[in-house]
Amino acid sequence: MIIPNLIVQYCLDATIDDHLTAISGPRNVVFSFDRPSPKAWCCLRYYKEISNRISQPRKNEKFHQFYDQTMDEFHQMNFRSIVYLEKAGYDNRLDGFKKAIMKTRVQVNDSSLNYILEPKFNAYAVRNGQKLPWIFGSFAIGAAIWLIMIVIPPIDEDKVKALFPHEIA
Repeated sequence: MIIPNLIVQYCLDATIDDHLTAISGPRNVVFSFDRPSPKAWCCLRYYKEISNRISQPRKNEKFHQFYDQTMDEFHQMNFRSIVYLEKAGYDNRLDGFKKAIMKTRVQVNDSSLNYILEPKFNAYAVRNGQKLPWIFGSFAIGAAIWLIMIVIPPIDEDKVKALFPHEIA
């Protein structure tokens, strides 16, 4: 069993002092203030896989542990240390974010669902990983394969004609 996303709305309005506006998760656990729909949503994804082979009370216990742990992490998170915000890609995470946002008690308009952002806390320069070494590595692998193809001796046409006399014209 995969616990559905916990979505946290972070209003980008600088006049709001408290950053926690709404939390939505499984079983409609909701904490909300009466606020108008924001221009954008900043969503964090917390997930944990739980085995279906354990009993339902044990699953509920694990869910509550997970919920308490992620809420503690969220409250300790320093949102001022966000380096950049990345627009959520078109995948299952985006669908989960939209579903959780719609469950909140905050007024939601369709235009705000176009701007679902995920905070990134690491440097912008490391977002692509190790592309430069992979470029040179890929070139080296391709060159090695090409060299092996060149080094292979040519095919002896007389032996091929002897094996397949009727197929080669």
